[in-house]
Amino acid sequence: MFFYIYDSFLADKKYEKILSKIETRLTNLGVAGRNIRLSILKNVEEIVKDLPEKDSPTIVIIGEDKTFFKAAKALVGKRTPLGFIPIKGNSIVAKLLGLPVNEFACDVISARLIETINLGKINKEIFFSYLELPAQDVIITCNHQYLIRTNKLKKIRIFNLGLLQFGDSFEETEEKKMIANPKDNYLEIFVGNPMEKFLFFKKQEKFDSLFFAREINVISKKRDKKISAVVDGEKIIELPISASLSNDSIRIVVGRNRLI
Repeated sequence: MFFYIYDSFLADKKYEKILSKIETRLTNLGVAGRNIRLSILKNVEEIVKDLPEKDSPTIVIIGEDKTFFKAAKALVGKRTPLGFIPIKGNSIVAKLLGLPVNEFACDVISARLIETINLGKINKEIFFSYLELPAQDVIITCNHQYLIRTNKLKKIRIFNLGLLQFGDSFEETEEKKMIANPKDNYLEIFVGNPMEKFLFFKKQEKFDSLFFAREINVISKKRDKKISAVVDGEKIIELPISASLSNDSIRIVVGRNRLI
């Protein structure tokens, strides 16, 4: 049984043709199923948790990366596989998992090649991809052995899975991006400056340092200053935080050209 969860932004009429092609392709491949549309009253976490586990279902997100992250975390502790049909061509998840965009991803869903992906842990919560922090305001302790602190660089990302960059979209460039792979038993700490735009000018992203650690503790440099971490591009958690590899994992439908 397949359950297809449609992202809320797909309610816009401009996506009707794309969705029609996806649904037709799924039917032709014999993997059509129940369609569920997200809205203000329906969030993806609740829907995923409430879907029945009998009959070995496969849940597929049709939409964008952030919704896929939420669904993945909601499946912790279950054997239900999670698939993804990306709508946007700059999807980082699509690049990592070897997925084509739109109706072309339906063939990957039909093939149902499954990979087990480990998750990260922040305090008592799970994260799928990364944490982001203001570099100038924090002190990071790695493996209880050494500190990371800077006064000149602006951003830090702690990765479980992702392209080592500060942007949230994938762009084809000549430079091949390094990858944070959850199979390596480390979290990657990426330090540098994000890309900045000034009217018609663009200052390119600057990568400065890369560290690897299994246990990470982050505190604010100033005790009276509240600092927050952004989790998977959306959720906010205040410092102090502890990040590490989780014992939890999920099952993901991947393509043959995956990077992990």
